[in-house]
Amino acid sequence: MKKLQLFLLVLAIGFGSAVKAAELPVDPTSAFKYEVEKLLEDLPIELEEEEKEVNLTITFNKNNEIVVLSVECDDPYVKSVIKKRLNYKKVKTQLDKSIKEYKLPIRLKA
Repeated sequence: MKKLQLFLLVLAIGFGSAVKAAELPVDPTSAFKYEVEKLLEDLPIELEEEEKEVNLTITFNKNNEIVVLSVECDDPYVKSVIKKRLNYKKVKTQLDKSIKEYKLPIRLKA
């Protein structure tokens, strides 16, 4: 009986470590990009072109909230909508604290 218990214990430890080794680490930048994408879904913007490129420069405050520093775009309405949608939104992803500013290219599609 003791041998069976020992075998099951070794099997459980081996299986647990194998499952842990098989987990892939989550890339924080891709997780953050996904969060921003979700925040920018269904923008109330009608584009004249089929696609518009917008460059964002953001940083984070101590509460891990996005602070929009600039939106590089020729349309002032698009700028204001993006700023309102992203500014001071809390994100779950923890990014590198040593990087003060992040530049994100955003592609808006009609």
